[in-house]
Amino acid sequence: MSTGEKISKSLTGKQVLFMVLGFFAVIVAANAFMIAKSITSFRGEDTKKSYLQGLHYNDTLEERAAQKAAGWTAALDYSTEQVRIQIRDGSNTLVSALNLEGKLRHPTDTSEDLSLEFIERGDGTYLAKIDKPVFGQRTLVIRANTNEGFEFSTRNELWLQ
Repeated sequence: MSTGEKISKSLTGKQVLFMVLGFFAVIVAANAFMIAKSITSFRGEDTKKSYLQGLHYNDTLEERAAQKAAGWTAALDYSTEQVRIQIRDGSNTLVSALNLEGKLRHPTDTSEDLSLEFIERGDGTYLAKIDKPVFGQRTLVIRANTNEGFEFSTRNELWLQ
């Protein structure tokens, strides 16, 4: 061989086989990584017994219609430290002596949900302290019950900064 001669290498069948196998190995590894991340980041059902709730959705619609017919409304004020709510009946009077349950729900992670304990100030205003720092988008769900059995609920999208 002289110094001016070029050596040409040809592509062999083994090299093509290894390239194809390498390509598919990268695809399988990427898919395995994405599957593992998706399984660990979302645990499934966000609402317990959502199928059964769907079967009884007409009951939910009837409850909402009864609440709307009663004319009850809620005025909400919130910060990252507390939630304040005033509930008024159909005659625009503040309602006191309600049993309130509240939850500050995280949009994607149920382990980040916070239960709120409302305390009445005596004038129809209810306060709940938020125990730990909460920032970002949350859904505030409040259910109020009277001693007579009437139930009022409200759901609000909040952005806490």
